Amino acid sequence: MEGARVVEVGPVRGDEAAELARWCGVPPGGGLQSAMRRSAGIIGRLVGALTLSTPQLDTLQPEAARLLDVLSGLPDGVPGVWVDALPEALRAPLPQLQAAGFVRREPGGDCFVARPQPRFPDDAELRATCAATLERVGDRLPPLWRAVCALRLGLEPPDIEPARLDVDAADVDDLPLLRELLVARAGQGDPRARRALIDLHLRNGDNEAALALIDAAREPDRHDLAARVTVLRRRFQSEEAWSLVTRLVAQPDAPYRAWVELGLLADERGELERVEEAIAHLGRLGPRHEERRRYLEVKAARLRIARGESADNLDPLLAWGLESATDQGLLSQLATLACDGGRLGVGLRLFSKAIAIADAEGRVLHAAGIRMKRALKLESVGRVAEARRGLQDALLVAERAHNDAVHIQVLYNLARLELRAGRLPAAEAHMQAFDALTAGSDVAEIVVRGALNRAWLSLLRGEPSEALACFEGLPSEGISRDAAVQLLHLSAWASLELGRPHEVLRILDEAGDLPGDPAFAPIATALRGRAHLAIGRQALDAARRQLPETIEAGSEPVVGEVLLAWGGEDADPAAFPARREALGLAARFLRGPLAGRAARLRERTLDGPGAALGEVVALTEAMHDPQAFPEALARLVKQSLGAHRVLIMLRLPGLGNQLGYTELSGEQAAGIGREVLERIQRADDVWLSGDAFADPELRQSSQTVQTFELKSLLAVAIPRGTEAVGALYVDDMYRANRFDEQDVALLQRLARAVGGMIPLMRRDHGAEGEEPAEVLGVRLASAREAAELQAAIDMVRGLPESNLLITGPTGSGKSVLARRLATEVLGLTGVEVVVLRSGDPQMLVTQLFGSRRGEFTGAMDRMGAIERCRRERKALFLDEIQNLDETGQQILLPLLDLPRSFGGLTGTAHRLEFPLHVLLGTNHDVSGDRAFEVFRSDLWFRMSRAHVHLPPLADRGAEVVYRYLAEMLDRRQLPPPERVFETSALYRVTHAPWPGNLRELDAFAERVAHAWRARPEPIGVHELRRLRPGSSLDDGGAEDNGGDRGASLGDAMVQHVMGVLRRHRWVQKAAARELGMTPPTLNKFLKRNGLLDEVRRRRRMAS
Repeated sequence: MEGARVVEVGPVRGDEAAELARWCGVPPGGGLQSAMRRSAGIIGRLVGALTLSTPQLDTLQPEAARLLDVLSGLPDGVPGVWVDALPEALRAPLPQLQAAGFVRREPGGDCFVARPQPRFPDDAELRATCAATLERVGDRLPPLWRAVCALRLGLEPPDIEPARLDVDAADVDDLPLLRELLVARAGQGDPRARRALIDLHLRNGDNEAALALIDAAREPDRHDLAARVTVLRRRFQSEEAWSLVTRLVAQPDAPYRAWVELGLLADERGELERVEEAIAHLGRLGPRHEERRRYLEVKAARLRIARGESADNLDPLLAWGLESATDQGLLSQLATLACDGGRLGVGLRLFSKAIAIADAEGRVLHAAGIRMKRALKLESVGRVAEARRGLQDALLVAERAHNDAVHIQVLYNLARLELRAGRLPAAEAHMQAFDALTAGSDVAEIVVRGALNRAWLSLLRGEPSEALACFEGLPSEGISRDAAVQLLHLSAWASLELGRPHEVLRILDEAGDLPGDPAFAPIATALRGRAHLAIGRQALDAARRQLPETIEAGSEPVVGEVLLAWGGEDADPAAFPARREALGLAARFLRGPLAGRAARLRERTLDGPGAALGEVVALTEAMHDPQAFPEALARLVKQSLGAHRVLIMLRLPGLGNQLGYTELSGEQAAGIGREVLERIQRADDVWLSGDAFADPELRQSSQTVQTFELKSLLAVAIPRGTEAVGALYVDDMYRANRFDEQDVALLQRLARAVGGMIPLMRRDHGAEGEEPAEVLGVRLASAREAAELQAAIDMVRGLPESNLLITGPTGSGKSVLARRLATEVLGLTGVEVVVLRSGDPQMLVTQLFGSRRGEFTGAMDRMGAIERCRRERKALFLDEIQNLDETGQQILLPLLDLPRSFGGLTGTAHRLEFPLHVLLGTNHDVSGDRAFEVFRSDLWFRMSRAHVHLPPLADRGAEVVYRYLAEMLDRRQLPPPERVFETSALYRVTHAPWPGNLRELDAFAERVAHAWRARPEPIGVHELRRLRPGSSLDDGGAEDNGGDRGASLGDAMVQHVMGVLRRHRWVQKAAARELGMTPPTLNKFLKRNGLLDEVRRRRRMAS
């Protein structure tokens, strides 16, 4: 590629190679290790080795192709000694093969080919040459490689030391060669090779191949019998395995495998003493079996914990595992023990170490199995997303390992995870893959596990009959205790759904002989209780049906007792709070449809008599409190819908977006609030998703869904007219399809009611319910005021020249409006500002028309403002025009006439030969006849042809103040005001009179910015005096300006309550009696307004 830059990258190692292998679709394991050996970690070669891509053979010369055939047909990793001993004619093309990438030669001389073959070429001459070479240098070759090479060349392999046939001690790189040698020797009747091959099959999880070798023996020895125990245990034939292993260990020469199996089977049976017996015996066998002994010690510790005993060796075991253990199976057991003992962090570290070792050693099956166990532990503590990713990784490894046993286990657990999560389509997809993989299997455990998942899926879909049909014809022998327990659970559940409680009791009674399972005990008890309840309800229904249709005189008491029993037996209000709490926890702990059922039942169960009314009362009390209202509304919605979280976003005049939320931090709520308000803009907007996180598009586009992994969510607009002034939002992290159209309609009704209540919460004096409007950057309280301003501006639009008067108090924005008028309405480049002062008339003339040197005493050459307006296409802005005296006003008269002229002090007027727009500004009150107190009438009528008045900030309403403040804070890179100020402080700020108007507000915003950068925490009421010296912002409201315009209903209520408390010497009980409320209600009011501690302090002082 033209312009590309070549970057040298060194060899990859360890995790980098594993990641690259996964990217190429190759699981960690032997394939990766072999590829690493052949490529030396060089990225290009490694990718080629992983993807089995080699250069084209047709590019080789015949001699090079002949040598490649030789090297490919020999065991991988041809020793350099053997290569160097080849005849020169055969060995000569080796550099060509290396250059073409077919062969890589390590510094030590060993050769690795890009694509080794399983057998030697059928060429007698080559075979003889290689055999002679092997004979010459055989003593200098690795024994295992030499033996397999001899086999491929058709020679008798040399004897190998027994230790080299030990499968457990063999290096993972040697396993392929060892297997090839063992298969050949076992076929020749070598008993040591046959025994080692059985061990190799068991290590690889190939139970059927191991059992075939065991059954093929005419007289199985004790090693064969111990291996048979392993196969029986893995096939869940526990009783047969236990009978055989107990006979084996009773013999004096029982192999170590028998003692290991004794410990494992005793652990399944809960027999701690037999596990400890196996541990003691393995300890006497020496350090070679140290890790197996540790493995059983882990099992013993788990049994002690399950019995409620203390496991004294737990901490040393875990420490040893983290520091010294190297067996991935033992590390996996230690990790499980740590997780069960409440040490999840340690357990996950041990799992990670075990996975890394399994990957490095190429034990693909172990790598998949450990990943699966880790994922199941994560699921058990509620970390479902991580568990799903872990199982998907395990599935990738299992698929590439081509081992059905592990593949089946991972698919089964993935399906169960999705069933618990309520993701039924995903679960069904995994179940179909499971069925395809297990079709025709006669293994009882596999058949039962598949039926269990199918039955569970049917139950979640509300099809109990189909669930029971899944259990027809299932084997009863050869299944694990866990599968038997689940079979009973689901059978009883389906029978309950079909209204067969007596059948449930029969199933549970038949399970009496099942070995006790602590996890199933409470489920069985609950099923039995539900069955008895159902039987009781059936009896009550029968009693009601027996009542006569016509109630005769004298039978009323009997009928009443039956109806009371039928209608109120299971509806004791005293139990409602506990039941509601239990159902709420169930809704959190469960997933999918079961969680939805728990939530719906919780919704129908109040916290007790009057609970719903209590929430309504709390909402009504908070209606005039902008801080408390959203939170009270959120509580009521949460209780009514049973949602996981509720967020109310309400746009309150002068207070911005106020949030009421539960179980969310402020930052989380603000983040969700921003996204919801972006999606909810119009009055009829709705955001509804039944399974949000499962929607790829929504998961990608929504930060809220991505962050919280939401299942169900619903948001509706709080309307005012056609616009949304807020939103009601509810979600559920655990249950899909939680909200339906009925919930949408209900929330929309509530949202419309909230929108209609917003005028009740307005504290300003703008038009009730009206939104502020803006014209050329001027924000006004209502659309009516904005229309008046716009009409005045439209009078000068399009005119060649005009006069426009802008009035308003100091700091109200007259200069800003003048500039925007000039540029956006009149089409000019800006304004030329002349600030008028009373004094020398000559100075006014000079400012407007300029002067020439010598024209009067002290005159200099100076361009006037009018000439600059002509040259630069500007409007003339005469500010502070009220300062002109009689002479100055007389000078301006011809300038403000149309057409314009100017006479200066001479009285001789000269017409201006160019159009000129004149804008005039004054802060003088010109209402009524007050204009004529300052201005000549002829001047007033000239300059007020078009008149714009900017009211003081206090008259524009709190919402206008809020929006100006928000703009000023944003310009200084601060958050919105509702995040910068506490709600009560923001109320004081937006309802203050601000006599300096925008100029004073901007200075205040500057001080707020400095305070926020020094300490970015919400500013409270007590800090306002420091930020606005000389004001009474921190004393409960705005300065007195002749009325109660700045006072709020909340402030008035606080003052009233405090006055009553003062009269009663701060005794709350007496004050509450006068106020007509209970003492707890008064306490809540004081606490909500931050006054409870102050009242207590004053009571102590008064006493």
